[in-house]
Amino acid sequence: MMNMIKIAYYLFLYPVLAGCFAELLLRQPLKMRTRYWWEGVLWEFASLWGVLCLGKLVRWELAGVYGIYRVVSLAVTILAIGWIVKAGIQGGKQKRQKKETAPMERDWKAITAAVLLAFIFIGLIGLQISKNGTIQEKYNGDRMAIYINTILEDGNLRATNPMTGLPYYEGQAIVRYPVYTVFYALIGYLFPGNTLSLVYKIIPVWLLCLFYSMQYGIGLELLGGKKWKGLLYGIAVCVLNIFGAAKQWIWGSFLMLYPWTNDSIRVCIMIPAVIWLLVKFVAAVMRGAEHERAD
Repeated sequence: MMNMIKIAYYLFLYPVLAGCFAELLLRQPLKMRTRYWWEGVLWEFASLWGVLCLGKLVRWELAGVYGIYRVVSLAVTILAIGWIVKAGIQGGKQKRQKKETAPMERDWKAITAAVLLAFIFIGLIGLQISKNGTIQEKYNGDRMAIYINTILEDGNLRATNPMTGLPYYEGQAIVRYPVYTVFYALIGYLFPGNTLSLVYKIIPVWLLCLFYSMQYGIGLELLGGKKWKGLLYGIAVCVLNIFGAAKQWIWGSFLMLYPWTNDSIRVCIMIPAVIWLLVKFVAAVMRGAEHERAD
C-alpha cells in the first residue's frame, strides 16, 4: 500500500506541486491548472537528469540515485506547499475584495457546453485506455523491460550490459540509459516484482492521460483560452489517434500500440512540449501580456 502511495506521489502529486511552484516563481496568479501536471513532469525529468549528472558520487547505485532524487522532490514539495498556502491566503483576500466591488457574472451556456464536451473528451480517452490493452503489438525497438529489469536486478546503472547480460569489460562502451528509462526504473524500484505490470499497464495509462492534458493546453493557447474550444481541439486529436493508431510514427501509434517506449516519450511528450512553448511564445506576442489562459 505504501509503495502505491509513493508511485502516485511521483506520477501525479509531485508533478502538480512542482508545476504549481514553477508558476508561482514566475509570479503567476494561483489558480489550479491542468498544465501544472505535465509541466511538473518535465521538471521531474530535468531534475532527474541533474541527479544523474551526480551519478558518479553514488557509484551509479539505484538506491543512491533515488535517495538524492527523493531529497530534491521533498524540498520542492515543502517549498511548493508553503508558497501555495501563502498565495492562497493573499488570493482569498483579493477575491473577497472583488466580490464586494463587483458581482461575478457567469456564462452558463459556455459552462454547459464545456461540461458536455468534457464528458465526451474523457469518454474518448477512456475508450483509448481500454483499447490500448487489446491492440498492443510488439515494437522492434522495445528494450524498455530489458533495461528496467537489468537496472533493478543489479541495483546499479552501470554494472551489466543489458544486451548481453554480462559485466562490462574494460574499455567497453557503456549503455547510457535515457532519463525516462531511469525514471521508470525508480518507479519500478518502488513497485518490486511487477515490472511488466508497470511498463505495460500503469505507464501507458499515465502517458495517455498526460499527453491529452498537454493537448488541451495547446488547444487553449491556439484558440484564445476558451475551455470549450480547448476541449474541441482535444476531441479532434482523440479521433485522429483512434483512427490513426495503425500507422507508424504518428502520435496515435505510440500512444495506443507501444506507449511504454522511449520513442513514445519523445514523440508524445517532448515534441508537444516544444510545440506548446512555441505556441505560448507566439500567443504572448500576438495577444499581449494581459492574456490569461483558462487551463
